[in-house]
This record gives sequence, structure tokens and C-alpha cells, in this order.
Amino acid sequence: MSNSRVAILIILVFMVGTYSCSENPPNQYEHDFGEVAVTKTNSLAPQNSSQTVTVDGFEIPVSSPLPNLKPGWLWETDGPIIISNQPDTLLDEIPVVGSKVFLDIVVFNGTLIPIESGFNVDIFFDDEKIYSIKFEGSTPATGFRTSMDIMSELIASLNVTPGEHVLSLQIDPENFIEEVDESDNFFEKKITWSATEVQQTTTKYTNDDLDTILSTVPRLIQANPIVLGEDQGIDIQDVIDIADAGIFLLTGASVLDQRIRIQILDRQDYLYRLESTFNDLFALNDGTDFLALAQERDFQKKYSLGKKDRLEGMVDVMVDGSNRFDVVISTLVHELAHALQDILAPWQTEGRDPNNSLELMAVREAQAQQFERAFWLVVNDVSGGNLLRFRHTKARDVYINSNASFDSTVGYYQHDLGRAIQWLAVLSDGNLKPLKIELLENGELSYESGFRLFEYLLTLKSEEVQEYVTGLLSTFDDHSDVIVAVQKQRLVDIDMPDFREYSALEDVGLLMP
Repeated sequence: MSNSRVAILIILVFMVGTYSCSENPPNQYEHDFGEVAVTKTNSLAPQNSSQTVTVDGFEIPVSSPLPNLKPGWLWETDGPIIISNQPDTLLDEIPVVGSKVFLDIVVFNGTLIPIESGFNVDIFFDDEKIYSIKFEGSTPATGFRTSMDIMSELIASLNVTPGEHVLSLQIDPENFIEEVDESDNFFEKKITWSATEVQQTTTKYTNDDLDTILSTVPRLIQANPIVLGEDQGIDIQDVIDIADAGIFLLTGASVLDQRIRIQILDRQDYLYRLESTFNDLFALNDGTDFLALAQERDFQKKYSLGKKDRLEGMVDVMVDGSNRFDVVISTLVHELAHALQDILAPWQTEGRDPNNSLELMAVREAQAQQFERAFWLVVNDVSGGNLLRFRHTKARDVYINSNASFDSTVGYYQHDLGRAIQWLAVLSDGNLKPLKIELLENGELSYESGFRLFEYLLTLKSEEVQEYVTGLLSTFDDHSDVIVAVQKQRLVDIDMPDFREYSALEDVGLLMP
């Protein structure tokens, strides 16, 4: 796929991440943020999947002339139903019995077809209709309709008791608007009212906690069970805990306290999520990029292991859990690095400005790759394992040599370019001179230095990335021999029958500084 098409797709993925309301699949782990848990009644299965045509061997959906109203999430909000204890907020809070609450409702037209007439939205409390919002006038293509800070007195009059209650909405209950999909007009949110004010807490680990969690990794990686499957050998929560514990050691904070949804899905649900995401992309495109979208969809369904998106108002990380533990945990950490970039350096996120480029995508890959390596170094140090040691063989010489160059026409070129950016930044960027000294003296960066490299790359502004990467690549010939030599120096000559190697960590162990 050409670089321009890749850029177009990334921008489109940003659009759907910000504006779509993709359904949650069944049989998944989803982190529960406090006392406000979200459920949806919709099936994950893509709608209208039979209405397709085949172009160059790719199935492309037939565009509908109809609009589609659905529950809406504005970016960095908790829509489409938001309940808070004060006005002018767009994030959920835990309501307290007897205290005033404010409700926000968000509806989205998820197509390029405008809606000319108004419509109603019915609001229910514990399955009883209590209110109806009348949205007057037209709704533009990809437009939101909002009703903010409403129903305070009405909810107070219900004499809500402590415990769980359900708020739900029904869009266009009279079916005044003819839509391409009538099945996604309902949404419900389970909300727990507290008897007293609840103080928000942060996730903390003691040193003993970290040792206990991370010391299990060598055993798990040796057994290497399938994470989700008929012979499931590990609890999904344990995978989440391992990733979070290692990241806590790196960053000093838990990703579970961030606005990040983590989902480890079985294969069928993962493919459904991909299909659903691309269905939204098709709905928000005028047809210009349909073939490119179909190609990217099929490529991801065949090869993708994990994905970071902006969905339902927050950063969303999903991982295909049908693989073995080593692949799933590495993929999860890699995608969580992308999520942290989105939160810490949102100006680098796809589609934020017109300067998005292949170089910017490669910088994001460099960040996630180095973060992933730093994570494994942390695990290695805490567990006392030898997870990143590999024998010196002729095959590994060939492996390193073959990765010493990169081809812009092959696969996900930005991944190969990301590895080069890490090496060249350390070896040629004067701001990273201490890291260069460490790399050349020790043959690798420590996890502390790897995390510093991750943080440094986050400081790059999107408008300067292209020039920065071009400058790095101009030094490639000067440093390529050094890069290969450092990589090969990591190989060890060990002849022990019980020496273990972990092939899933080969890239992490050998191909990054």
C-alpha cells in the first residue's frame, strides 16, 4: 500500500476512534473504571454484512443512502450517558444518594448522510420511562446532538436508593427517521449510587507485590499456554497484572488508572471488532478509499495481533488472546505503549494535524518497540531469568544481517523504520549522548535508559518529525556496521542442554538498542 494511502487510513482510523460507537464483544475482559460500569445490548456482529460487492478480490460494502443515528461519544468524554456531581463536566463520577447529579446525553449520526428532521430520545431509569428529549431541526453528516446537564430535579425526585441502577436511552423510538441500521438505537449504563462520598484512589504496588507478580513470568513463558482457547492455561487478569506491574516499575504509575480500556479477546471477537471498526470507516468515507480500506481490513484480519484505537471517548487497546502467552503479553505491552503516547503526547496521534506522515507513524513505532524492550528488561531483572539471551549461530548471523536494512515496499515498513530510528537517535542525536556512551560500553541500554529514550521521542512535535527522521536516516551508512556489531555481540556461546531461548523475544532481545 502506498504511503499516501497508509496516511489516509490512519486519519480515518482516528475519525472512527473519536466518533464511532463500536459495540463491546462478548467473552472478553474489560477493565471496570470505578463504580460506573457500561454494558450494551447490541451484538458485535457487523450489520448489513451481506450487502457487499467484490472489487479486485476484496469485499466492499454497498453505500446506503440512509443515515444512522446511534449512541455517541465525543473524544475524552464518557458519553452517550454521562452522570456527574457537578455541571459542565463530560466524565462520569460516582453519584451520592441525596446529592444533586447532572445528566448529559450524546447522539451521533454515524454516516455522511444528513438528517433533515428532528427526532426524540427517550430516557429510562430502571426500565421505567422518565423523560423524553426532543431534538429539533436537522442533524448534519457525522454530526453530534447533545443535551447537557439535564434532569437534576427529576432524578432527585426518584428517591434513588444506594446500589446499582440502570439508566438507558432509546433513540427515535417512534422510528420517524429511516436508518440504515435500526438495531443500534438503544444504550444502557449501570450506575452504582453510593451512600457516602467516595474518594478516588490510585493503584499502588509494593516491592513484594511486584516481585510476586513478575517472578511468575519465566514459568509462564516456559509453559507458554494459549491465553484464550479451549486449552486456556492462564487467567486473563494475570496477563493484565503482569503488564501493569512491569509498566508500573518503568513509569511509576499504573495504566489501570488511565483512560485506557484493555480488552483481550478470543479470535472470533477480535475479528468482529476489526470488522466493526472498518464498517464504521466505510460509513464515514465517500467511497474514495473503499478499496484501500478493504485491503487494510483484510490485511489486519490476517496478520494483526493487537490494535490501539480511540473508541468510545477513550484510548482503546485490544489484543488477540488466541495466541500464546509470550506473544499476547508482548503485544499488550506494545499497544499500551501506543496508548500512553496518545495520552502523554496527543499531538503525535494520528490525524491530530495535517503533518501526519509515514515518519510520524515510524516514530510512534520506535516508542512502542523501545518501551516493549524496557518492559522485558524489567521483568528479566526482577525475575532473575535469562529471557533475552540467545545462542550464537549461523542462522542468527543471517537473521541480524537481514534486518540491517529495510525495504519501503514490504509489509509494515514503519515497524522496520521504527527500529532504525531507535538506533540512529541514540548514535547520532547529541541530546542522547549519555545513552550512546552506555550503549557502546555495555552493548545495550538499561531499562531506565530505554524508558528515557521513549520519553525523549514523545517530545518531538509532529511538524518536526519528518525533518528529524530524514536527518537520522542520512547517518545510517555511518552507523550500520556499528549497529550490526552491537547486535551480534549480544549472542552468547553456551552449550548447555537446559539453556532456554524464547523465540518471541528475539526481535526485542537483538534488534533494538
